[in-house]
Amino acid sequence: MEEEQHHTRSPLMATWNESPMSGLRKHSEKVYEAMKPLKKALHAYVNGDIDDFKKSTELVKKIESEADEIKSAIRTHMPWALLMPVDKSFFLMTLHDEDGILDKAEDSVIWLSLRNTTIPEELREDLIAYFELIDQTLKVYSEVVKLLHEMTESGFAKKDMKTLDELVINIHVLENRCDVKNRNLTRRLFMMEGQMDTLAIYHLMKAIYIIGLIANQAENAAERIRAMVAK
Repeated sequence: MEEEQHHTRSPLMATWNESPMSGLRKHSEKVYEAMKPLKKALHAYVNGDIDDFKKSTELVKKIESEADEIKSAIRTHMPWALLMPVDKSFFLMTLHDEDGILDKAEDSVIWLSLRNTTIPEELREDLIAYFELIDQTLKVYSEVVKLLHEMTESGFAKKDMKTLDELVINIHVLENRCDVKNRNLTRRLFMMEGQMDTLAIYHLMKAIYIIGLIANQAENAAERIRAMVAK
């Protein structure tokens, strides 16, 4: 006889009565909320403050989980007959891309938590600069999201579309700078073969790669927003 399975609904799912755009705003706020503990976790790891890193990591994971609940609630409660100021398919793809930012943020701190790798002194400054570029990219993305909600409430004025284009271009530039920094850090790690443990090099290389995906995902989400409002 098969064991009966019991499925529980989260309180948020049971009481959700938000519009899709309002839900997206709440989800976007979670991305913004995660920026501070993510930055704190990355800086703490580089500086060898593992206790602070663990505390900030748990906060990133908590926020990501809360964002997942919001995403699920939006998808579950959005009727396809509902009229929206934007295309529904693009809206759901935007939600998916935005959620990917938090997924990669969580992935990065979880991967780092698997090993206490001591960061060589000569890499710390460049790693911190790399993290700052990621943070700058997320800050510009938050401006894109803020503008999106202003546009859906007040209309899609040409001047707002121009501002949106400029913000998205800025994100492209920042993401490209992240890519360059990523490659330079990876190259330097290869050059440290023999000075560092092989596992330590691999651990840091993959961490640098995953952290770079945060900026990449922000770029994808911003581009999706631009496509959504132009649809």
